Amino acid sequence: MNRVVIVFLFLVTTFCSFLRLHALKASEHHRVKVVEPSDICTAANPQQYYVVGNRGELSLIDSMGKSLLTVNNAGADYEGICRVDKLLYAVDETYRRVDVYDAANLKRSYSVTLNDHGGLNQSFEGITHDPITNNFYVITEKPVVLHQYNSDWMETKVFSDLGIKEASSITIYSGFLWVLSDEKMEVYKVDLNTFQILSRHKINVLNPEGICFDKIGNMIIMSDDRQTQYTFKSFANEN
Repeated sequence: MNRVVIVFLFLVTTFCSFLRLHALKASEHHRVKVVEPSDICTAANPQQYYVVGNRGELSLIDSMGKSLLTVNNAGADYEGICRVDKLLYAVDETYRRVDVYDAANLKRSYSVTLNDHGGLNQSFEGITHDPITNNFYVITEKPVVLHQYNSDWMETKVFSDLGIKEASSITIYSGFLWVLSDEKMEVYKVDLNTFQILSRHKINVLNPEGICFDKIGNMIIMSDDRQTQYTFKSFANEN
């Protein structure tokens, strides 16, 4: 077969494979009592979540979005949050740091400064923790760069070729890295060994800024502009 034809078929196959985009629709949604919510993570109580806001707000909310405990002006611009046992890790895009809180009373324990040279509003957007390796991952918005840190917050690896143009949040669930894109309104499932995209999913959420999964595999998406929490039933178990 002609080499040109072979190359053409390869490109067409690759292109078509990349276009396999699964469209998803939220099964339920409700407003949250947090101004400009930018990320969400699960609490020890399965009926509760922690939410951070663009104005440095940190809140504990119930499953219907009602605020149970709030700390105002905790940071300048919190963009990501994750929980590891009894501690919360909130990444501040303006200060380029991670603030660590006691999950029970939302009192700050200490902070860790991270190095990044991104734009003022295009730096750290998400944070997550891998319970298997005990590594932390922090992602930047544009360009999308994934930073890996050990438990002592020493940077160990940097991934800059994920094939994702913009990121607004990340989380690890069921052994995979899940990356949320605000601009594309898409969720990417990424292999934690190869860091290759395994699947892409379109979501019907405007300005999606936060992502997490509950204990039964429901995907929770937080919309900034809408101040609304969306639930996609059994997403992780089926995808």
